[in-house]
Amino acid sequence: MWAYQPEAYVQEVFQVGVRYQRMDITAQTAIGITQNLLDRIFRFEFKLNESLESLQFLRQQTEPNAGDDVDSQNNSDINTPQASDE
Repeated sequence: MWAYQPEAYVQEVFQVGVRYQRMDITAQTAIGITQNLLDRIFRFEFKLNESLESLQFLRQQTEPNAGDDVDSQNNSDINTPQASDE
């Protein structure tokens, strides 16, 4: 499936990714920004009241109960690194 998105949206998401990779923002901040953008796209571009969840893969890695489904349990070794060894 191919979809066109205006360049402004693409650049905004790209910049969020850059900021997250540089560790300028947290995963939760990146999720919040992209969710807000996705909600705007659905509301104003698609004229829909529904939306999708943005960055589902990142939510699964960072939310405490996100690993309850089978797929997440099988991929538990790809979670974000632990803070420190105590």
